[in-house]
Amino acid sequence: MTECGSRTYVLNTRPEADAVELTGLFEDANIPVINDPLIQIEFLEGPVPDTACVSGLIFTSRNGVRAYVQRSEFRGLHVYAVGDATARFAAEQGFACVQSAEGDVNSLISLITREVDAKSGELLHVAGSAVAGDLLNSLSMRGYNVRREVMYEAKPANKLGTRTIDAVNNGDLGSVLFFSPRTARTFARLIEGKLKQSQFKCVSAYCLSSAVASEIATVPWRQVHVAQSPTLPAFLRLFAQSGAFRDGDEKRS
Repeated sequence: MTECGSRTYVLNTRPEADAVELTGLFEDANIPVINDPLIQIEFLEGPVPDTACVSGLIFTSRNGVRAYVQRSEFRGLHVYAVGDATARFAAEQGFACVQSAEGDVNSLISLITREVDAKSGELLHVAGSAVAGDLLNSLSMRGYNVRREVMYEAKPANKLGTRTIDAVNNGDLGSVLFFSPRTARTFARLIEGKLKQSQFKCVSAYCLSSAVASEIATVPWRQVHVAQSPTLPAFLRLFAQSGAFRDGDEKRS
């Protein structure tokens, strides 16, 4: 059996803007964090979105909200958000009528079909260049008029950061956090040929969903943890239940 010993660092792979809140929570728990964004968000220039016939906005991430507010000051549309974090962020940006699907793309489709009349007008999905799920086609098949506008691009990183590599090589990395299949897939690609997979036998992976976990399944992790639902609160409960928060406090005491 592998002797893992005491491993200190948590690797936060989220894009820079989304990493701040999570990093703060870990730092409050005295758990040192390495931030190594594996996806870089680039907002695209473009005209103010045409919302003359739009009855509602669809946001599948906080980056969608960021992209929209960079182009438009109009906040008078109903917002349908994939989860609570996106919904809360939209409200903070001045949208008054916001509903959260509290989950993933499938739950967002359910929310819209339950709450929105297909004849009420066009729905505008502010999207990135890479889209998870089949939101547009699923809603179109149900009679909804959905227009997708790509307003940002999510670019995968070309290499791991020096601090990440050092933490792996020195045996200091204890956990890696994955919030999207693309991020997990990028990580698996970047360690191939760069780091020995055996070095991860003492590292645990924490994944937002089973779809995320499937992308790093070939890595011989100590453990792979999957949140019960694809939300930040469920992810934090998962991490707390594993004892990692407690272990972090003990290491610093």
